[in-house]
Amino acid sequence: MTTARVIIGFIAFVCGTVCAIASTFVLYDMLDLVNEKLPKERQFGYLGWYWGKYLRLFENYKKFYPEGQLHRTCLKLAVTMLICLVVIFVFGMKINLK
Repeated sequence: MTTARVIIGFIAFVCGTVCAIASTFVLYDMLDLVNEKLPKERQFGYLGWYWGKYLRLFENYKKFYPEGQLHRTCLKLAVTMLICLVVIFVFGMKINLK
């Protein structure tokens, strides 16, 4: 494995990790803001996330904060993290495209 592949893979790994942690903080900020507006029985918990719960959180955030940007920031970080995962996969494997 060449040094360049290792360096690119390491940078992608670090970038993906930073994006994952940052998107979690942004998600929890959104969660706190939305929970302030919801009644006690409809508030979101911090644990047990699945696709439908994400969608409901994003819908409620857009409803309560139409000018807010946190949902877009969270999606941008998630997409960047997935791109880094693809880069890690491509540079981590010995792929000959010849």
